[in-house]
Amino acid sequence: VPRRKVFLTATHKEKRLAFALAHRHWTAHDWRKVIWIVECYVFLTSGAKSKTYVTRKIGKEELFHEDCLIPKFKQVNSVMIWGAI
Repeated sequence: VPRRKVFLTATHKEKRLAFALAHRHWTAHDWRKVIWIVECYVFLTSGAKSKTYVTRKIGKEELFHEDCLIPKFKQVNSVMIWGAI
């Protein structure tokens, strides 16, 4: 069964890399000033979901290889719950 991951465009990937490079020298003290959030979606509909199967090597080498992933998009019939610490 393929892994699911959020669909990222080339622009998304560039912005994530820029953020990572801009903050790579932050200390633990710097990161303590950040408010961390987590979000969870509750889906309001049910129905049959078809499964897709992929073949990949044992181990983590191909776990997130593009050919072994299914892009995940936002669901219309869902409620988002989030919290912060």
